[in-house]
Amino acid sequence: FRIVLSQNMHLTVAVQHPSGSVYLTTPSRLQLGRPYTVVAKFLDDTAYLHVNGQLAACKPCPNPTFSDHCGILVGRASGKDYNFNGYIKHIKLWTL
Repeated sequence: FRIVLSQNMHLTVAVQHPSGSVYLTTPSRLQLGRPYTVVAKFLDDTAYLHVNGQLAACKPCPNPTFSDHCGILVGRASGKDYNFNGYIKHIKLWTL
């Protein structure tokens, strides 16, 4: 599970499963210098991506599973397309 802001300023939530990956991407670009609230939630085998309270994307997706050996990384990725240049002010994580 990862949240990526690409160079083209589209936000993507990527969920990896043994059966394949699911990507939810914002239809519009994020604007520089503007704060955003992003929520990714998984209910009834559907993934939802909300930006500032508005539904940006949803797709069928098995709920992600987390284990002790696959930690959560924030603000870290590799490759030429991952160059986050900003501040992460607040993070909340709920698991149910």
